[in-house]
Amino acid sequence: MSTRIDFALPAGRAARPGEFTTPRQLKDWLKQLPLANVKESHSALADCINSLNELSITPLDRLKMLELLREPVAIIQQESSKRYWNRPIPLAPSEAAAWHATVDLWQVMSTAYRHCWQGVLDGDVEVAEFEALVAQRTQFYQVQVLREHVLCRRAVSLRFWQTMLSDYKVIRRTQVHAIKVKDKHNRQTGLSSCDASLAHALLLHLCDPWALSVRQLLWVDHLLERLSLRATFSDSYPFEAESLPIGFNAEYPEIPGAFSEDRMRPGAYVLVIDDIIKSLRKRIKALRSGVSPAELNLGEDMPSEGAQTLLKWIYRSWRFKPGVREHVRVVESLPAACSLAYGIEQMYQVLEGKPFQQPDAVRPVSARSLAQQELFGHQRSTGIPASPARPELEHWQIKDISEQGYRLARTQGEARLSQHQLLLLCSDQAKPVLGRIRWLRQQSDGVIEMGISLVSGTPQGVACQTSGTHQFSNQFSPVLLLNHGNSLDEAELILPAGWFKQARTIEIMIAGRIHPIRLDTLAERGVDFDRCTFGLALPISQF
Repeated sequence: MSTRIDFALPAGRAARPGEFTTPRQLKDWLKQLPLANVKESHSALADCINSLNELSITPLDRLKMLELLREPVAIIQQESSKRYWNRPIPLAPSEAAAWHATVDLWQVMSTAYRHCWQGVLDGDVEVAEFEALVAQRTQFYQVQVLREHVLCRRAVSLRFWQTMLSDYKVIRRTQVHAIKVKDKHNRQTGLSSCDASLAHALLLHLCDPWALSVRQLLWVDHLLERLSLRATFSDSYPFEAESLPIGFNAEYPEIPGAFSEDRMRPGAYVLVIDDIIKSLRKRIKALRSGVSPAELNLGEDMPSEGAQTLLKWIYRSWRFKPGVREHVRVVESLPAACSLAYGIEQMYQVLEGKPFQQPDAVRPVSARSLAQQELFGHQRSTGIPASPARPELEHWQIKDISEQGYRLARTQGEARLSQHQLLLLCSDQAKPVLGRIRWLRQQSDGVIEMGISLVSGTPQGVACQTSGTHQFSNQFSPVLLLNHGNSLDEAELILPAGWFKQARTIEIMIAGRIHPIRLDTLAERGVDFDRCTFGLALPISQF
């Protein structure tokens, strides 16, 4: 090659006693690896690969050893990641440690294949025929780093894209970008390429992943193993493309995004996914006509309705032009900050201006209290301080507001957050409003951002008691009443998660009166609440 390409990898060292230098030694060691002990095996594999990255061995032996390591690494990583999937963010210390260890192992695998790639670029004849393979493997493990970030609702840093796009510049220069290689970790086709790996990363990044659940993201990731092979990268602007023009400049790497014609300079590439868009359209049409997801190679773990919803989601994400919003942002007189209340009990306290207490008419009197009344003429204080009338709320910055919700950010705070969690937004300029978390993301600098969808109705704190079931005590609990008008016939209830059961009878106390009601229809189920409609269990003249 006319110009030498150097990845600036550290110089190798001689092997120490006990380190593996041949594929046979590694294969024998892997037979003894206790895969059932995830933590121990994960640490052992990380140590092994880190040592391999330091050793001075031939590129071919290194490649053979890495191919042996792929399967056990995949198994252990899958089990390790279950420790933090579907967890609130920010992660607990033990969960964060597991996440960092998982990401680090994907990263060292990418670095290990980059060592092999450097051997190819340096002219090693033994691995020259595997140039496309080692380049694809390097990209593949970078995709796994991105995938792990997305599944944990964390944004990757600019440095990640700089590394991946700089690698792609080398791939284009060596003209191996479109060569398909065998990859058994592609569960759909068993094939992949450098173009497919980069397209997989871009499309996963651009499907608005922060609003999807872990199950949905895994389904999209699985689908991309097939669809990404249909993507191509063009060095000329696709004027006739019907999809969103997404591009980047490999000479000046930055976070990929919408690309305009005037940015097409040497080193610039645009992702062309027209074939993917057509495939999505055909699959959506087939699902509507009653074809099962399995017949369309969409797997069997997602029902037809869910698969159709997700296909429409990613179709809109990849197809539509940037800047088009369903709801226009309102920026005039934007308040700088708001406060959030978490949990129904804290929301009740904010709305009613006092902590929740058992109603006097139904407050149970214990035997101890009766004895104190008889001995002392009064009940002794428990010594437990009363809760403040207004709890201490967490402060968030308001980034923008639309007709349907808010985009908020915080730089510090202790509350852990989950998608579809219920919140009460309070500000000095308006009455408190209810919202749910629609999307959630933690930036690389630790800042947490989220999108809030507003829940229609005026919230009110009321007391609620379940009836006719042994699963709950006979005491009252705080719940929220959502008023949509002047009549209770139009109102809804927000109950703690798991309380809703169709036709269950409960009692609510409004203005000192207890009214039996019957739960009718579940309108929404969040991670910490059930929102439902209700009707009167007994006829009454008025409330």
